[in-house]
Amino acid sequence: MKKLAILTLTFLALTGSAYAVNIGDLENARGYSYMYRMNGQQYYADNRVIVRAGEGNNYEIIAKTYSHQGAMYYMTEYINHYYFNQDADTIYWTQDEINLIDARTGQILRRNIKKNPKLKELKPDTYGYMQAIYSKNMAIAAGQLKEVSN
Repeated sequence: MKKLAILTLTFLALTGSAYAVNIGDLENARGYSYMYRMNGQQYYADNRVIVRAGEGNNYEIIAKTYSHQGAMYYMTEYINHYYFNQDADTIYWTQDEINLIDARTGQILRRNIKKNPKLKELKPDTYGYMQAIYSKNMAIAAGQLKEVSN
């Protein structure tokens, strides 16, 4: 009986990571928010973010965003890392993983992990800035960060 339980848990651990969110989760707002529509793609953000503390006023936020195009049966998951330095008032962004997901089942079809992702500085008029601020606000709302006013 003990071996069966261990085998079952091992099987669940190995197969559980092969599934992600599906389109029903995104469209029914089950922990996800609709962000915007651009070039025919609908973009959603996961409301759960991970905050990693750094030194002083530096911290990292890890957030997932998803894109889906109309009647297509696939969607894309982006793993974003936002590096905030509140002393220098800068935000840097990188995507280290992009996954292609079956929108109906949530199964990961292709995983693309970047070995050396490039950091990009975000400004208010650049792509990615809105997502970074949204992720920061979600971390504040969840109590993972304190709001700092300058």
